[in-house]
Amino acid sequence: MSPSRPAYRPRAPDRLTLGDEDLRALGLSCGALRVLPILHGRLEFAWLTRQVIARLRPRAIAVELPESLEAPVRKAVARLPLLSVV
Repeated sequence: MSPSRPAYRPRAPDRLTLGDEDLRALGLSCGALRVLPILHGRLEFAWLTRQVIARLRPRAIAVELPESLEAPVRKAVARLPLLSVV
């Protein structure tokens, strides 16, 4: 991060909306691709992710796949369109 630009630190406002200025302040885009940092178990990151998804309405979302869940998730994907619980 550039020293001239302070780090973006999201905090929950009175109304739970994320505006265009907030999205630009994140500075985590490359063309149409948006990248969001996460820290597991932190409400702030969950809130930010929820707001970005609600605002942008993406057609696809990529998430990390823990190694311990790889086999069950691959099995569930192979069963699509049937529902599976992992």
